Amino acid sequence: MEEKSLYQLTTESKSNPSALVAILDSFEPKVKKSLYQTEEKNREDMYQDLQLKMVEAITSYDISKVPGFFDFQVQVESNMI
Repeated sequence: MEEKSLYQLTTESKSNPSALVAILDSFEPKVKKSLYQTEEKNREDMYQDLQLKMVEAITSYDISKVPGFFDFQVQVESNMI
């Protein structure tokens, strides 16, 4: 089976719950590693909160509003002035 990019999964996640799960699964190792910075008694609650925040961010993200490279370059250059 072909691995899909984060871009493809994000686009599909609006209508396909399995794409959303795939995104969450891909970030799980980083999330779990980061949780070691918190107290053990708070890890499970924080894990659930992070999962919820990720779902909210993924489902509300409008990928069509991401600027292309040249649009981004113009934005950066205009902020330098």
